[in-house]
Amino acid sequence: MSNDTQAFIRRISVLNGLDSAGSSVQWSRHAITALVEDGLVRSQVELALTQCEVIEVYPHQNRHLPDCLVLAFLVDRRPLHAVIAVDRPNERLFVVTVYVPLEERWEDDWKTRK
Repeated sequence: MSNDTQAFIRRISVLNGLDSAGSSVQWSRHAITALVEDGLVRSQVELALTQCEVIEVYPHQNRHLPDCLVLAFLVDRRPLHAVIAVDRPNERLFVVTVYVPLEERWEDDWKTRK
């Protein structure tokens, strides 16, 4: 699932960047709060998602949409994690949360939990 999901996330993120309304990527209230707390910029996160890598896939049970954890890099090369819910029928993504991973919790590859 992750390669297909990764390709879908990247494709929708690219389409979102081409759409002046940016309606292909939706943000939860929690994600917007996390964005502000980490000093991130929405447009930069959305750009980073165009090259993201799926690093964890979460079980679909008890969730409305399948979701996963992705690793992406901001333009300044800082790592970024985002939980993305994938809405294939409506061709859109939901950013559930986003954060800059902490070195204390992640290995140097930013993909492996310590």
